[in-house]
Amino acid sequence: MRIGYFQFDKTNPYQLKFYDAVSKAGGEVVALPRKTLFPLRAIGDVDILHLDWLHPFYASRRGRIVSLAKTESALHHLKRLKKNGRPKLVHTVHNLVSHDSYLGSKQERRIMQRFLSLIDSFAVFCTPVFERLCAEFDIRVDQRCYVVPHGHFIDSYQPAESQQQSRTSLGLPGDVPIVLFFGLLRENKGILDLLEVFPRVHQQSGAVLVVAGYGAPPNVDQALQQPHEFLRVFPGRVDETQVSTFFSAADVVALPFRSILNSSSAILAASMGKFSVMPEIPSVYANLDPAAILTYTTGDQSALRQSLLTAVAMPRAELCKLGDQARRFASSNLCWSRTGQLAMQMYRATLEA
Repeated sequence: MRIGYFQFDKTNPYQLKFYDAVSKAGGEVVALPRKTLFPLRAIGDVDILHLDWLHPFYASRRGRIVSLAKTESALHHLKRLKKNGRPKLVHTVHNLVSHDSYLGSKQERRIMQRFLSLIDSFAVFCTPVFERLCAEFDIRVDQRCYVVPHGHFIDSYQPAESQQQSRTSLGLPGDVPIVLFFGLLRENKGILDLLEVFPRVHQQSGAVLVVAGYGAPPNVDQALQQPHEFLRVFPGRVDETQVSTFFSAADVVALPFRSILNSSSAILAASMGKFSVMPEIPSVYANLDPAAILTYTTGDQSALRQSLLTAVAMPRAELCKLGDQARRFASSNLCWSRTGQLAMQMYRATLEA
């Protein structure tokens, strides 16, 4: 069985691990360069065309008119594939709308509905994702859905030094609680909420907030440049050799999402053996050890502040114990070999339907 997919980023850890797992499970994986997207001849002879993120098919930085033209072109080619009956179209539901859309929300949802109507099978990381998909879009009864969990990142980064060594390496204090915010600095990730509540968290606990990330819009960048006693900022992409150092240095990982469907950051935190604070969004934590997370009402800054205070007040030995438990849970329940096998079962069922 030949499975084609568009390689949007050669360093994307999810795509690298997922399609490697599919290959090890017996699939013949064909990486299609992003720049070729269409015409159809670029796809070649594949049985399954697996579409990950859909927004590259319609989003354009050159404005609304170009985005709409790009949309119609992509839909035209996908409809031709659908008419031909091969390859079958599979889509992993990473998000419901793009976080970087240049279109209005209503217009983007209309576009997404048109793309989703062409899909033969959906892959979701957990059942709550499919529930949200069905709540927000019209999904037909003949469109099948399969749970294919996002795998862990336990073996993705080199082992960390001790917490004290990691803090020394990063120039961080060794005797105070440290809360880590790691990754993309988009507003929907809740970084502004975190900056808003942390002065009182610091005042009451002495905790320090470490922000290591990139992609900040101007307002977030401006907020991060303000001098604060509680804040340490490491701007830009963190080198892969340093990822484990940041997590090792931290006591707690903050994931204060405002709106999100799935989170590889939550899986990364568990893979790194860290206790996490996150909002009550079931699709984010459905596959994680519930004992190693503390949730609060989404969008409630007061609840976020109190949850952070509760977390940093926990004995460090207890946080380490729960973090180790989170890692073991991820290792057992989110192994990539199982993900690859489930993906192959999905592909076979899709071809047989």
